[in-house]
Amino acid sequence: MTPSVSAYLRAAQMVTEGANYADAARAYGVDRSVLRRFRPRRVFIARPQSIKVRPKKERATEPKPMNERVREIVGGVANEHGLSLAEITGERRHRFIAWPRQEAMWRLYQHTSFSLPAIGRLMGGRDHTTVLHGIRAFEARLRPWLDVMEVLARAV
Repeated sequence: MTPSVSAYLRAAQMVTEGANYADAARAYGVDRSVLRRFRPRRVFIARPQSIKVRPKKERATEPKPMNERVREIVGGVANEHGLSLAEITGERRHRFIAWPRQEAMWRLYQHTSFSLPAIGRLMGGRDHTTVLHGIRAFEARLRPWLDVMEVLARAV
């Protein structure tokens, strides 16, 4: 006759109270290997605790201060397109702002030794994947112009 589930539970309770698996299995006539599946779980008793909670970090809404070289690059792109530094590093995603922003990201990547996350922080707290997308998108728009310039250079 096979032992009931309640026999396994009583044997598991015995193990929880400190008995070893072999003794508990013998006492209730259950299979020791099956009893091991009824591993006792630690019981947590709810009691008040004094936990110090740190205030949540607020995300920076303003871009990090730019050094002179970065301001020169980003400001140059902004001036070329008739935008301000605040607009180019801001949150708006309109094409007339996003494309110059991608150009600024590309120029920062080409002319400085900043990492993608660092460029993202400078460009208004953007993620490094956004910067990578911006660089690739700008290069894709730049490639046809480079081909035309190459053809014109050969013709002259």
